[in-house]
Amino acid sequence: MQYILVIGVPLLFFIGIAASAIYVDARLRTSFDLNANKKTAMLAIAVVTMLLIMIILTATSASKNMGYFYVVGGYLFTFYIFLLLVLVFFHLLKLVKFPSNQITGILSIVFAIIITVIGAINARSFSITSTEIKLKNLSSDLNVVQLSDIHLGHHRGADYLSKIVQETNQLKPDFILITGDLVDADVALSEDEFRPLNKLQAQVYYVGGNHENEIDTDKTLQLIRQNGVNILHNQSVETHGVQLIGLNYMKADDKTIDLHPSKAKHSVCHESA
Repeated sequence: MQYILVIGVPLLFFIGIAASAIYVDARLRTSFDLNANKKTAMLAIAVVTMLLIMIILTATSASKNMGYFYVVGGYLFTFYIFLLLVLVFFHLLKLVKFPSNQITGILSIVFAIIITVIGAINARSFSITSTEIKLKNLSSDLNVVQLSDIHLGHHRGADYLSKIVQETNQLKPDFILITGDLVDADVALSEDEFRPLNKLQAQVYYVGGNHENEIDTDKTLQLIRQNGVNILHNQSVETHGVQLIGLNYMKADDKTIDLHPSKAKHSVCHESA
């Protein structure tokens, strides 16, 4: 079975690449009214294969010159993939007979409604992803939960935040990080909306995002702070054997493309583990 995978998978991949090269050559010839030519098809297969070999051989090279081949090969192969997809798309358009204008309009409305409903449902849900990060000299394992882009506002309120708090507590974290965009509308700036934060069962640290800067920032920070959350303004804090650094939201300077934190003075605070 192992030999089948080692030999079969690359072979199938090469067959697919060869078939796609033959197809691209044929469609281009058809588009420009050129006669079929087996030599150009073989040349297309050879070129695409050489591009793949160039990418594979130079991907991990430490040579700067070899890196140029990797970049050029990558761009050319990406161009080839897009060319293939576009040719397939326009080929299908020629093969399919379109329905009447009325049916097309009805289908457009139905699909638009379905996609909108799916988007609305997804906007009311959240996902939990687990990631293992290895840190040297850490005395014991830590369970950290990061919450980001909750966006309390017109679409999400206290009920949504309560569900997130419940799921977070079930994970039993050592501490919690809230990394910006907790709220995105002044309508959410009330004690009731932020009260679920009080039920988080671990130390919580917060840094702001761009959305907090677009509303009443002072009131936002006040509500966050009064619900037991530690706000880090260009500060570092030591807890559970690690150092957390919280920077204010960064934005591009008016005259440069450099990102930088706000001009608030840097300070350091310590918390016992």
